[in-house]
Amino acid sequence: MKSHPQVAADQVTVDNEDFDFGKMDVSENGSHDFILTNRGDQPITVSLGSTSCSCTVSEIQDSTLAPGKSDQDPRYLAIQGHVGKFRQSVTLITSAPSRPEIGLTIKGEYSRQYTPTPTN
Repeated sequence: MKSHPQVAADQVTVDNEDFDFGKMDVSENGSHDFILTNRGDQPITVSLGSTSCSCTVSEIQDSTLAPGKSDQDPRYLAIQGHVGKFRQSVTLITSAPSRPEIGLTIKGEYSRQYTPTPTN
């Protein structure tokens, strides 16, 4: 008889814990939604923990994730930055004993777009 792996009653997963915005103009803001899924059979609460920089904003829309449900939280914003590479992170705090913290990271590179100006 084939055995199936047990799923923890409090299991929470995220679609991808790292997101790369690639190259962006310094005048742009970037936004990315991480998809959290409750793969257990009990509701899980999620709240915002620490962030690596105040220039990175994370929003949590609904703090309770029902069993079997997914949600696009948190929305992660990269605010207009300085020219160069960036890497920021946020920690989510969950009520799932098997995963009390989830680390999410965004990265990319801000550059300045130059438009040639003709001279006479």
